[in-house]
Amino acid sequence: MPIKPMCQPDGPVIRERIRKRGYTMAGFARKIGRPQSVDTMRNICLVNAPPTSVEFIRQIAKGLSTPRRPVKPSDISDWTGDDDLYEETETQIPA
Repeated sequence: MPIKPMCQPDGPVIRERIRKRGYTMAGFARKIGRPQSVDTMRNICLVNAPPTSVEFIRQIAKGLSTPRRPVKPSDISDWTGDDDLYEETETQIPA
């Protein structure tokens, strides 16, 4: 079984961004498609949060992003491995 990449989340930053967006922990967990992960979300938002999978941090970053203000995994954790993917803008194809 392959080892999942892990990173250290910045709990207070994540908690603040979730609150600024108007979500509760349970509401945000539902938004990102992980309603069973409410306790995990609470743990991630602690000051000394435990290491978390990069996959989960990416889901959180995507859930916190807006069209005008994308959130990269490095904005909310110590992971910088795929920041270059978040720099690219999506090409809009006219309908």
